Amino acid sequence: MTATERGTAYHRAMQLLDLQALGNQAGRELIDAIRLQLDQMTQRKLMSELQREVVRPSRLAEFLSGETGLRLRAAKQVHREMPFNTLAPTDWALTDAEKRGASGEILVQGAIDCCFLEDGQWVLLDYKTNRAENLEEIRAFYARQLELYAYALKRITGVPVKDRILCLISMGMELHL
Repeated sequence: MTATERGTAYHRAMQLLDLQALGNQAGRELIDAIRLQLDQMTQRKLMSELQREVVRPSRLAEFLSGETGLRLRAAKQVHREMPFNTLAPTDWALTDAEKRGASGEILVQGAIDCCFLEDGQWVLLDYKTNRAENLEEIRAFYARQLELYAYALKRITGVPVKDRILCLISMGMELHL
């Protein structure tokens, strides 16, 4: 599988995992529960066999056992793979190179990997499965995307975004932006 296809498989797994069913499980118990859910997704044709092969239950368990994963599991309101369309001012939404004389507003489209309410504010998660050695480069590369997603989420819901987190699933790390 290509890196993009692997990323799609992990996104699909995170979209479909029944977080409530995982309860407070940890360690081997959590890994086994995730493995069972992934196998059931494959049996129900919600994931392909190839996708299932590349998604490691231990990687998902590691994320879901970390600080952000525990916050996600405790949330009462969670949205996953939430598509959006919203207008944003071109002066703010586009880089100088992209503007080329444009003014007014531009349509911003995307899909938020995951967001959940915590203390009346949104926590925005974006999953990445690529690997990189320079975390500051990753942070800089994705900061604009998460800024636009946070803008859209607040504009659509009227609820502020308190935290934007890049979840580097393959690296077992998280970057707060």
